[in-house]
Amino acid sequence: MRVIPRRTKVKMEFFKNVTLGDIILAFIGVAVGLGLFLSGLPNNLGIWLGIAWVAIIVSLYFKVADDVRLYQTLGYAIRFLAQKKKYAKEKIKKFYPVSEIIPFVDIYQDRFIDFKEYYGMVVEVYPLEFGLLNEYKQEMVIETFANALRRLSDEQTASIVKLNKAMILDSYIYNEDKKYDNLLELQYEGEIKPEEVEVRAGVFEERVSRMETMNRDEKIFKDHFYVVVYDKDKELLENTINGIMSTLQNSPTPMHTERIVGNDLAVFLRATFGKEFDERELESLPFSKHVDWATPNKIRFQASRVIIDDKPYRQFVISDYPLQVPNAWGYPFYRLDRTRVITKIKPVQKFKAERALDKAIMEMETKVAKVARSSRQIENQTHLQTLRELLAGLKNNNQQLYDVNIFITCEEPARKEVRAILKQQGFKYSEMFGRQVDAFISSNISMRDNVENTKRGIPTTTLAAIFPFVSSALQDPNGFYIGYNEFPVFVDFFKRDR
Repeated sequence: MRVIPRRTKVKMEFFKNVTLGDIILAFIGVAVGLGLFLSGLPNNLGIWLGIAWVAIIVSLYFKVADDVRLYQTLGYAIRFLAQKKKYAKEKIKKFYPVSEIIPFVDIYQDRFIDFKEYYGMVVEVYPLEFGLLNEYKQEMVIETFANALRRLSDEQTASIVKLNKAMILDSYIYNEDKKYDNLLELQYEGEIKPEEVEVRAGVFEERVSRMETMNRDEKIFKDHFYVVVYDKDKELLENTINGIMSTLQNSPTPMHTERIVGNDLAVFLRATFGKEFDERELESLPFSKHVDWATPNKIRFQASRVIIDDKPYRQFVISDYPLQVPNAWGYPFYRLDRTRVITKIKPVQKFKAERALDKAIMEMETKVAKVARSSRQIENQTHLQTLRELLAGLKNNNQQLYDVNIFITCEEPARKEVRAILKQQGFKYSEMFGRQVDAFISSNISMRDNVENTKRGIPTTTLAAIFPFVSSALQDPNGFYIGYNEFPVFVDFFKRDR
């Protein structure tokens, strides 16, 4: 088990659970209340208005979620009313240009995502059958991923992304046709009899028919995993990407990776907004139209959801974490169907991390020294202990602190399953009521992260243990279609590297 430290940014509290914002609101409430009570309005109207005002102010302190009071939620709602909420690719009345909310502007040199002020590069990481590895090999895989994360510089940020894409079976269908042609050629050369070809033809037809159905009509959607790195300097960015790929591929427990370029980069960008598209459309489009193709036609925001191309999505951000987590602790929510998951990572400079931890430890020592309920004392002592362990790891071990935010975007019908899995695994979450624009911007493929209050400082090896790259799918490139479990199974019987 690994430890996720409690928050490294401790809120300043003047009293137990009372923050500066609470005190400011209280002063305003008291001032207005006294004004009403002393107003001298006829028929005791001032007194009644004062009582009503006090009741309203008190109700604003009720908690509607963990660490979120009613007055904060109302503030988010008022702010949401003032924000732009409708965007479109075409000119439509009361819609703003979608380019105002989409972060990328171009694909540069066939391999860079251009965000105007900085660039991004994408690497696909192919999953492993992680659960079949023994504990020693799991630790080696996680340490390999940790070493890859250590390649990030202090100026760079990264994202660990899971997207859903429809499986394209064109190459498998082509292989089947080729095998049948080879069979006919053997018949022509007299190597096999026509009867044998006739018997096998039925098998080929049935197999190809089933694959054509999955390829066009009954589409199979499969999870794909990526690491995206962002930097202002293209050369440094490319060096980092090369280092990450080399680290993952040349370790004692190698992981297969592939740089995403060309058409595949446009497909990646399109998949961040939904899965209902056919990537083969790109074959008939000029390269200059790829970014436009990858951009959604319409985006509309409501208080509790976002609607992309007329399909509603819910947005979650993880607001608190269990104290202890196992290997591959991110897999339970990364594997959820009909979801897009992005973990945003920002390395914290060592001296800044140590300074923040020193300040947080001093604040927590003050809280522990205060008399409180036993439950509160245990919570504060645990918080203090995890911060001290984190500081010791930064000083004595090869650990670095990363600011981490995890966003989950799911299709509307999947929201209950997302809530259930997060609760089951011990994660707390926010559904970002009134903050859907912030959630959309932050969960996009970009450096931006507007949701500051949920960021968590996590050390290198614990972050690497999120390891979502897990799958049992078996799809050899030149394999035979032999059936279906969770996904179609293609096995190359001549492959001996497993």
